[in-house]
Amino acid sequence: MTLITLPTRRDEAWRYADMDAVARLGAEALDVWKEIALAPGETRRHAMAVGSAAPELHRIRLTIGEGARAELFVTNAGADYTRVEVEVRLAKGAHFEFGGVTIGGAGVTREFVTQVIHA
Repeated sequence: MTLITLPTRRDEAWRYADMDAVARLGAEALDVWKEIALAPGETRRHAMAVGSAAPELHRIRLTIGEGARAELFVTNAGADYTRVEVEVRLAKGAHFEFGGVTIGGAGVTREFVTQVIHA
């Protein structure tokens, strides 16, 4: 069993996060990922709106097959800390496109974090 600990600002991927909000989410939330795989040659587009009055963490792992294409567009309108994290694994000739917009006032951290792995 792996013990999940909360990140700190020393963790590069979390240095801009609202650590108080991350603590309210709890360490268990860090281990929840939505896993999506696209078959070779497949095309998939998805638009989503996230955010509420409570902290939110959306973690997505995309595996994009050879010659496949994925497009993700996100509106982040949280009134509390909201993070959308996307980890993408690209096969040969695969394409990933991401678009995002944050809506809201100052004093609230809204994050988009992406990591692309060329496999």
